[in-house]
Amino acid sequence: MFEVCEAIKLYLDSPGIVFVLACDQAVLWRAVGHDDPGAGVRYLEKIIQVSYPVPPPSDALARKLVDGYVSRSGTAHLFDDAMKRLLIERTGRNPRRIKRLINSFVLEHHLGRGSDDLDAATLVKVVLLRHFYPEFHTMVALEGPALITRFLDYHDFREHVRRGAELDPAARDRLFAATGVTPAGTAADLDSVTQELPVGFPELAKDKEFVELVRSLPRDGRWLRRPLHTGARPYGAPPAGSLLGMRVLWIDDNPADTGSLPDLFRAAGARVETATNRDEAMATLTRLNPTVIISDVSRDGDPQAGFTDLRHLREHGNYAGPAFFYCGQVTPSRLEKAREVGAGGVTTSPRELAAWLSALADEGVINPPSAGRSCCPARPPGRSGGPPRAPSSGSARCR
Repeated sequence: MFEVCEAIKLYLDSPGIVFVLACDQAVLWRAVGHDDPGAGVRYLEKIIQVSYPVPPPSDALARKLVDGYVSRSGTAHLFDDAMKRLLIERTGRNPRRIKRLINSFVLEHHLGRGSDDLDAATLVKVVLLRHFYPEFHTMVALEGPALITRFLDYHDFREHVRRGAELDPAARDRLFAATGVTPAGTAADLDSVTQELPVGFPELAKDKEFVELVRSLPRDGRWLRRPLHTGARPYGAPPAGSLLGMRVLWIDDNPADTGSLPDLFRAAGARVETATNRDEAMATLTRLNPTVIISDVSRDGDPQAGFTDLRHLREHGNYAGPAFFYCGQVTPSRLEKAREVGAGGVTTSPRELAAWLSALADEGVINPPSAGRSCCPARPPGRSGGPPRAPSSGSARCR
């Protein structure tokens, strides 16, 4: 039930006598079972006389736990019923996770920076959003608070189409303008709009607690805080030397959006060169002879520039190797367009992008194919595109 060993110890008057009333046996096993498994088993059998699986608390008990925690932390006035339900459901009624989230809020609140601090009621909502919906929080941090308005406009339009709910015409027009969809006045409009929005929006629109939480956040984005260390290593960065010999051409009109990833790939052994448009990319191609191309999607006001440029490179025989799109949103439309131009995936995740390059290196894809033949087939993209498919024994490997 607990993520680490949670032992309650009752010390008696006699020295050295300890009763362990509760513990996580898996944690104890990891602690003692590495060097000599047999000794570890004997140790566990010695100290654990009775095995009792601790069940998760019931709904009623979980509510009492939350009420007690928020009361003791002085935050009871900040958690309404909807937020408490969200806290209970999203933590799986795990007392440790509930405490961790409340402690995160208390710590951020008391260590706030000067006059720009958020009010406590808003901060607790931001903490809930960041803990329970990290992908959405990251998207908003990258795209700005307009993404919240777009989601709510989509939610309301979806409710209008599916259930006949009242709809603000201004919100509908704003949604169509943001997605670039020309309304046809039919139910198919919802499908057209959904194709141009992040892939997670339909599921999030079904989550009542999430919708209430997002609707209650300020639209000015003042709660969006960039990390203090923007160059922090993302999880899943390739180990040093794992990309040795790989040559990466990264096309993005705003290099700052790539963060520390180019430097991380260089540290892993890759040679990374950047370009901000097609002309620069063309000039770099012949000199670099890249192993892989990483590209943004929207560029210089053109929402399809990345797809258009990759198609141009392939059709004119300039590049036939692996390509990935690293951007702020993964939409069904973008996934389909990526397949059409022969890209291996679309992602917003640094971890996933790093994993894709590592997969190429593991497959031996260091030298790109000649312009006259295409690379190995890519795995059909899933939610965020999917890494390249490992060639089967009967298929030719890319060299």
